[in-house]
Amino acid sequence: MSDSTKPCDIAIGGFSKTSAREQQGAVFSKPSLRFSQSLLIRQQDAAQFNQVTKFANHKIGVVPGTTGALYAIQRLKEARLDWQAIIVNYPSEHELIPALKQHKIDAIGRGEIGNEYQAKQDSQLKTVLKRDFGESFRIVVDKNNPELLEIINKQLENPHS
Repeated sequence: MSDSTKPCDIAIGGFSKTSAREQQGAVFSKPSLRFSQSLLIRQQDAAQFNQVTKFANHKIGVVPGTTGALYAIQRLKEARLDWQAIIVNYPSEHELIPALKQHKIDAIGRGEIGNEYQAKQDSQLKTVLKRDFGESFRIVVDKNNPELLEIINKQLENPHS
């Protein structure tokens, strides 16, 4: 049995390097896979939501602090929309799909990979308004384990060694 309070040595997932995550103590590997951000909508709304400006008077669900949330806010600001009236914060990704299907929100702001996966699983969903922000997946390593970070970075540089 493991001690659930002990921090892990390595974590992988949709981690983008952000200053907020670094301030919390995250140490990131070199970048690996690049990805874009997007919005996930209901397929039936595809014609309606073909531009960011169409989200005036609608709701976009996000998880605060994620790059999906940052992306959605940035795009809404660029479109000169009141992002605070449009963005709806959810505590985790688990609530987003049900909220979209129940029409509590009109889109989900998050990484293209997650949105594309959901759209492939459910033909009633569609990914729209993809945009590359220069993000890459990175592996987050315990700051007290620089040797592990060095091993991971070497493997990312030369994956066939």
